[in-house]
Amino acid sequence: MSKENPLNNNCTMNCFNFESFLYNILSTRSNYKNFLNMNYIGICMKKYNSSVFGGHINTKLPDEKIIYGLQKCSFNREYVALHKIDIVEEIMFMLEQGYYTYLYLDEYFIPHRDAFRTFHFTHDNLINGYNQLLKKFSIFGYSKSRQVPTLAAIEDVRSGFKQLCQEHNLTSDIVFYRPGSIEIPYSIDYFFKELLEYKNGYHWLDRKDCYYGIDCYKGLHEYYNHLEMIGEIDIRLPYKLLEHKKLLIERVEYFLYHYSDKKKYQLLQKYKRKLMHLCNVLLIESNRYNLGKMRLLYEFEYLIDEILVNENKIFDIVLEI
Repeated sequence: MSKENPLNNNCTMNCFNFESFLYNILSTRSNYKNFLNMNYIGICMKKYNSSVFGGHINTKLPDEKIIYGLQKCSFNREYVALHKIDIVEEIMFMLEQGYYTYLYLDEYFIPHRDAFRTFHFTHDNLINGYNQLLKKFSIFGYSKSRQVPTLAAIEDVRSGFKQLCQEHNLTSDIVFYRPGSIEIPYSIDYFFKELLEYKNGYHWLDRKDCYYGIDCYKGLHEYYNHLEMIGEIDIRLPYKLLEHKKLLIERVEYFLYHYSDKKKYQLLQKYKRKLMHLCNVLLIESNRYNLGKMRLLYEFEYLIDEILVNENKIFDIVLEI
């Protein structure tokens, strides 16, 4: 027997955070198209003076309770151990019912991961299928900051689950997701609420150690201004910035094309190309910096300012409506 639940392994959101796993699932379903194009607009970034500052940008995720039709159930590892549940059989059963499994594994046992057969490393993974003939699970996870699909031996997954329980004693829930079939309507009011919260730096978390929304450009300046202290650039930062601009543009394009003036949609393309180009340059130059091809710090400052200028031009287009 085999079962493979559809998964988008080439979607816009795919950089290094658990946040994209549900996006990978929902973006395979046409009935969630409107929902996706109203969300994933807000971002936050740790301030430099935070003790855990790492230059990360995180996307504001929609509350799972507002994802119409999404079914979710879970149990923790203690429950599995107490009731002697065969986790492999449970995952297969849930896959047959159309559920995806989100759980933590020791990636020492998972192929195409940095830790494979090298060191023990706890990380989150998404299981979307299995093949009993091959004795493999289809797993989606992260390697070198990018999502990587892989086939892992069923017994290796079992070992990865048990090893995690024994060595790390984590009680993280094993979560099962199944998308619904309800068609979600597009709400212009909701889209503008999310867009304005981003532009106004709205704090959706009660935390003072973060920048929110467009204020994250201050965090970018802080980070690149301290490169001499930081050393190597965490390349996930410019990559995540590029990813967010793609998401932002997609949502603005969707609104302008379906609910506004097509001329404004055409005007947007000019600034879209410029914005994407600048973000790609920042990513490339950050890589070059890490390779020892030194750049003057003011050049990074200039790039960040130009990205912000072009983003504001896009806001001028959509908010004039």
